[in-house]
Amino acid sequence: MAEMEELKECMSDVLLCVPELHLHVLLPAANSPAPAALKSTLESRGVLSQLKAQIRAEIFSSLDASESQADKPVPPRENYLINELLREYLEFNGYRYTLSVLLQEAGQTGERLDRSVVARELRLGETEVSAELPLMYGALAQLQYGPQGVAPGGGGGGGGGSGA
Repeated sequence: MAEMEELKECMSDVLLCVPELHLHVLLPAANSPAPAALKSTLESRGVLSQLKAQIRAEIFSSLDASESQADKPVPPRENYLINELLREYLEFNGYRYTLSVLLQEAGQTGERLDRSVVARELRLGETEVSAELPLMYGALAQLQYGPQGVAPGGGGGGGGGSGA
C-alpha cells in the first residue's frame, strides 16, 4: 500500500507538468500487483528518477523566472569553482539528472570554466592518471594524503601530485 501512495505522489508530480494525463488511467486499482511492477520497471529503466529530476529542474526554473535577476546577488568566484568540481564529478559518474537540477538552480547553464583554470586556482597538480578523473578526486587525495596526493603505501589516491 505504501508503494501505491509513493507512486501516486510521483505521478502527482508528473501531473503538475503534464496536466492532460489522468491518474486513474495511469494507475490500476490499489489491490493490483501492477503498481509495484510499474514502479520497479520505471526505476530500473531510470525513468522515475529522470522524471523527478526534470520536474525539480522545471520547478526551480519557474521559480527563478519569477524572481528578478537584478535582485539576485552575484555569487563569489568560489561558488563557480565548487560548481565546476561538482559538474565534472556528476558528469563522470553519469548523474545527468542531478546535474541538470544543479546547473539550473545555480544559474550556471552557460559556459563552463576550463578544467586547467579550475585546477590552477585550486592548486591541484595533474598527472596522466589524474587527468582521466574528475578534479574532485585529486582534491580528495590531496586532503587525505598531503600535497602529493599519494597514499603512504605508495598507491595514489587517484588525484593530483606525482604519484597515482
